[in-house]
Amino acid sequence: MFKKIKGVIKHLKNALITDPYKKAEYLRKKGAKIGKGTRFLSNTDCLGSEPYLVEIGEDCLISTGVLFSTHDGSIKVLHGLGKLPRGTDFLERIVVGNNCFIGARSLVLKGVKIGDNCIIGAGSVVTKDIPINSVAAGVPAKVICDINSYYEKVKDKTYPTAGMSFEEKKEYCETHSI
Repeated sequence: MFKKIKGVIKHLKNALITDPYKKAEYLRKKGAKIGKGTRFLSNTDCLGSEPYLVEIGEDCLISTGVLFSTHDGSIKVLHGLGKLPRGTDFLERIVVGNNCFIGARSLVLKGVKIGDNCIIGAGSVVTKDIPINSVAAGVPAKVICDINSYYEKVKDKTYPTAGMSFEEKKEYCETHSI
């Protein structure tokens, strides 16, 4: 019983990690391959039950509520029909390239490869590979433009506010009529 309580406390402690770099460090200890400079705003359980099947490159940002699913539980139906023996799993690796952003509440499914320099829009369900230098969004996620088109769209709407405190950013936005 004590061992079980100790395990629950350890799980809760890990779930409360707030530093985005420490989350990456924790997930590396679970077996995930995560590159230097990658940050997680998601919970530490975002890589599911097989974190060792997830590879994420360098300098990526994984936003809040993102989930990676390396398995497919629907195989249970095949077990029930006797088509596959119980105890078998349907597993595939997930690979994310360097310099990628995955938006809030997105789901990346098994077998997917996301190329370098990609943006995945919030709420997307990534069911197929996303080529390098792409912006993809939707359910299921589809490529909506390349990274250069995205740059042209946003370049005049960016502001030097990263790293400002809440108060500084608020003042900047009010001063500049944002």
